[in-house]
Amino acid sequence: MVCQSKDIYQIYYTCYIDGEYFCMGGLADLDGNALTEDSDLTFSFPESYFEGSDLSKISFTFSPYGKDDTSEIATTERLYIAAEYGKTYTIYFSGDREHGFTVELAN
Repeated sequence: MVCQSKDIYQIYYTCYIDGEYFCMGGLADLDGNALTEDSDLTFSFPESYFEGSDLSKISFTFSPYGKDDTSEIATTERLYIAAEYGKTYTIYFSGDREHGFTVELAN
C-alpha cells in the first residue's frame, strides 16, 4: 500500500471474501511516525490462510487514523480485487478529512 495522504498514522483494513467478513488488520509506522509514500505498508497472506477460498472475489475497506485518534476518521468504499494466489498488488490510499478517502488498485 502507498499512503498519499498527510497526517495519517495508522490504516486498518477489513478483508471480505465473496462479500462476507474474513479478517482484519492494521498498518502503521513502527516508530510512531506519520505514514508517507515511503512507508513500508506491506501486508501479505499465505495461501494456507485462505483455505482454498476464491480470491477473485476478495475485497477490502480501509479506515485511517490520525495521530491521537481513538476511532477511525472514515472508511473507504470497498476495493474489489480479482486476486490470484502468488500475485502482488499495489493499492494507493489518498484523500483527506475534508473530502474523504479513496483507494485504488495500481495498473
